[in-house]
Amino acid sequence: MESGRRLARTTSGRRIAAVGLVIASCVALLATSPAIIESRLTASAGDATPLTMDAPRATGRVLLSLSAEAIPLAADDLHGPNGRVRFRLPSEVNIVGDVRPVGIDAVSYEEYGYLVFSLEQLCRVAEPCEREFEVTIEWTDPRAEFPTSASYAVDLEIVYPDVETNPAGATAALTTSASFAPAPAGPVVTSATEREQIVLDEDSWAAARHVTLMASQAALGGEIVAHVDWAVTQAPKSAVRVTILPDEQSADQPTLDPAFDPFASCAGEGDCERGVTVVFELDGPPSTAVVAWTLGLTAGFPARDAVPDGADLAAVIDHAVSVTAGSPRLTAEAAGTLRLPAPEPSGSPVTEAPTRGRHASVTVTAHANAAALPIDTVGAQHPLARAVLSVTATGLGDGAADLVIRGADATAEAVMKLSGQRPTASVPLNPLRGCARGTPCDRSFTITLNVSGKKGGAPGAVEIGWTLSLALPYPDAIAIPSGAEVTLSAEPEG
Repeated sequence: MESGRRLARTTSGRRIAAVGLVIASCVALLATSPAIIESRLTASAGDATPLTMDAPRATGRVLLSLSAEAIPLAADDLHGPNGRVRFRLPSEVNIVGDVRPVGIDAVSYEEYGYLVFSLEQLCRVAEPCEREFEVTIEWTDPRAEFPTSASYAVDLEIVYPDVETNPAGATAALTTSASFAPAPAGPVVTSATEREQIVLDEDSWAAARHVTLMASQAALGGEIVAHVDWAVTQAPKSAVRVTILPDEQSADQPTLDPAFDPFASCAGEGDCERGVTVVFELDGPPSTAVVAWTLGLTAGFPARDAVPDGADLAAVIDHAVSVTAGSPRLTAEAAGTLRLPAPEPSGSPVTEAPTRGRHASVTVTAHANAAALPIDTVGAQHPLARAVLSVTATGLGDGAADLVIRGADATAEAVMKLSGQRPTASVPLNPLRGCARGTPCDRSFTITLNVSGKKGGAPGAVEIGWTLSLALPYPDAIAIPSGAEVTLSAEPEG
């Protein structure tokens, strides 16, 4: 019995020794194995849009851009770069997606939920490469009570073995070349204006493009969506205002959403044409904004297996105007002061309660006569005016003030924050927005000063000096129209 125990202990000891030997061997192997040396070049992008019952499909494009140095020549396959582009598409039930490289045949494969393209299928070695991908996502069972959205993410990774830094000059970028645009279901026919780049700055603050849209009779039998796709670089997207004005719509009516049916009013037999004006305005402090845009048309035929014969769409820019530093223009100025006297002593102990009821207002009216608003060939384009309101506060001390600009035709509501440390501010606006062509126009907005502070620390008498400079340009004319006049007037609150 004792010998059996000794044998068991001896066998166990040998096993432990063997395991220890294996572990020691592995540690020695790791210690002598060379460290993996590699560097990586990466980029990423993505986009999203809601899907609805009327437009359950979304299509967009993303552009891959590589410098020639990003894919260098290699001595052999083992030491060459290894790159891939991966797309993450929705995985929800009743959502299907597809990615197609534009202009080439490339086969993707699935890996851990990603749709992957190898770089060697997409680009040539040691050459600059631009490759565009079309991404389509469709909601196959749309229901009004269950709204959903389409989204995708894409990333690029290039691995360079045996080097610690990326090749000199190697650059990569993934950018959205066409934002997700809603589209009807089924077979589709599409058309779009050529993608254009517009630069807006302090001297060139606005541009307008008139687009003629055409749908054949066969296309009118489908579900049609027009969509203005635009992106902004070098500035926030909020710095640019985009307005869509159909020719059939009067200038003071609400503007359309970015997606709309331009042929809803077409009736009878035959083809149909409609026009829209797309207006781009710099809607923020002086800066530079680069706008890339296109207007696309899509007709879907969900009840058919194929697009009907003769179903054609067209979208053509047929008139373009842009404000420049040399554009003829009318100008007008107004100025004034908003005054708030010091608050009356209350006689009560100093508390932390805020002061109340200290405000002053002025109403500013911009007037343009009929000659200043001539009818032109840009359709329903509203005047591309720009005004800059500049203010300076004195007497705020440790208090603060809000200057609120209200008026549907000037801006929905802009708030300028002022303090003793920041006593000046400015805001751009277009007080002639909504004016119709060929008729006199008056547009008013209010400037209200609200002062806040704490009792005992509230500012005394406060003054806000303001100036408003307005310019009404004529970008497609060689001179200011004869008899044109524009004025600004101010009336303090009674």
